Amino acid sequence: MTIVDRQDAFELIGNPTSDRTLLRLTLSRAATVSVEIFDVTGREVESHELGELYAGLNEVALSTVGLHPGVYYVAVTYGSKRETRKLIVR
Repeated sequence: MTIVDRQDAFELIGNPTSDRTLLRLTLSRAATVSVEIFDVTGREVESHELGELYAGLNEVALSTVGLHPGVYYVAVTYGSKRETRKLIVR
């Protein structure tokens, strides 16, 4: 068993989704956060500036109502870090 010690992490709750997903982001310190959603071709289809979020657990609802069914990638930038997760829209 491998244990990963991560001070910062994000996950998408409600994936796959048809109307919204919950972005759950845990930060070790306050940081400016932005979210971008890309389609499978790499084209940016949405962008959200969330501003400064507090250290600890942060949850933000992301609407997927305007997205066509398919696979997307959600990139979250916070501080000097950038992470990406796959999102499936039904």
